[in-house]
Amino acid sequence: MERIKNIKLRTDNSEIIPYTIESIPIYAVREQQSNYPNMCGIMHWHDDIEFIHVISGKMMYMVSDRLIEINEGDVIFVNTQQPHGHRHIEYEECVFNAVLIPTEVLKYPESLIKKYVDSVFYDSKFASFVFRKGDKGHAKLAKTIDDMVEKADMKEDAYEFDMIACGYKLMAEIIKRLNCKGAEKIGVS
Repeated sequence: MERIKNIKLRTDNSEIIPYTIESIPIYAVREQQSNYPNMCGIMHWHDDIEFIHVISGKMMYMVSDRLIEINEGDVIFVNTQQPHGHRHIEYEECVFNAVLIPTEVLKYPESLIKKYVDSVFYDSKFASFVFRKGDKGHAKLAKTIDDMVEKADMKEDAYEFDMIACGYKLMAEIIKRLNCKGAEKIGVS
């Protein structure tokens, strides 16, 4: 029997993340839209960055006041503190891999934070970004998200190090795609 996923919220509508890895706060899970009440993930926000890779089907993603249809193969990045949620499209099933990483996990070393990360986190012009098949960085993002979900399921010795490394790989692809000031300083395109 499939579990019903209820998103637990604080009074300010921030989500209480049920991290899937005990030793580090990372959430990496394969999900189904049908596991959510009414096939909808209610609007919420969190300090984590979020990555969704649609494995099959499609869904409507809401970020702030934008509605974004994401289809099989698409990846969506939702930045920290952005109100977002998702819902079915005509009650069709959607299977997706979800990865949430708190900003604290990606804040070392400090020199990289100042150079790259601070220019992305909390910037409303980077509220969300969709990577479609064929887009620059799509294949690496999709593979890394899928690898994280698989590693979290298998829990092999020292997999936590792989999870943190994957988190940095995801962040690197976002920085490259957004062509932030930090990325421009070292010639990343």
